Amino acid sequence: MFHPEPALVAGVAIDLRGMEFRLLECESCRFRFKRPAIPDQMLLDCYAKADAGNWGVEPDPIGRRFDDLLNVVRRHAPSTLSRPIRVLDVGCFNGAMLKHFGDSFERFGVEPSREAAAMASSRGINMLGDTIEHIEGRDGFFDVIISVDVLEHINDPDPFFQRVSRLLQGGQHPGVFICMTGDADAPAFRLNGGLHWYVSALPEHVSFWNRSSLNAAGKRCGLGIIEHRRMSHDRLYRRDWLGQTARNLAFAAVRSIGGLHLPILKRRFARRGAPSWIASADHMICVLRRP
Repeated sequence: MFHPEPALVAGVAIDLRGMEFRLLECESCRFRFKRPAIPDQMLLDCYAKADAGNWGVEPDPIGRRFDDLLNVVRRHAPSTLSRPIRVLDVGCFNGAMLKHFGDSFERFGVEPSREAAAMASSRGINMLGDTIEHIEGRDGFFDVIISVDVLEHINDPDPFFQRVSRLLQGGQHPGVFICMTGDADAPAFRLNGGLHWYVSALPEHVSFWNRSSLNAAGKRCGLGIIEHRRMSHDRLYRRDWLGQTARNLAFAAVRSIGGLHLPILKRRFARRGAPSWIASADHMICVLRRP
């Protein structure tokens, strides 16, 4: 399979011409990942240059499910604390979600985009660095750590999960890790496999999760799943769902019969992925906590 041409990462051009990849799978937990991987530094260089408005300066909080995530935080965060709940958003971008959460929380973020991090800081977010690895002196500090649309960007996830585990508060009031990412077990994902839009259209998406692989990664650092729910990435109008679903079903049908044996269609399916399908229930929210 090939990356799209021209290729963009966070709205920043990246040269991936002729770079072919395979989608591999762990036999035990079905974690999927691209190989060869795009080097982390190439991706970080793109993220650092990303415009603060690349995903919207003031995105619709309902369409982007900020309300959903806030409800999950309220449901699982320690409830008997005598201080505000400390929330860390890993990859907080311009702070739009934490702004929606409100200042009743003590809000922290990490973000590699220089412009977006500056905007998040102007919104009252305590910025702690470019990545989670740059956080110092905060072990056992956070009640809630959130990563939205982050796990799929990580080539080597175990160090990330270990760092999350160390940063979470333990003891009598254990903290929770809340993540939102694609669900590789979702029917829409399985329909087109490696050609699914989430894999093929976004070169920075390098790893693909399901409940089993999240559970395995959590167990390796002492965390267990306490909630798992599948949903769409955005809330869209019904007409969007119908149109995107029809296009993807047609793509899968034509691909299954070899592109109608037409050379032009065979080349199309060999080099390009399925149409966008953000209205499908191919994402999940998962909450992990120490048993």
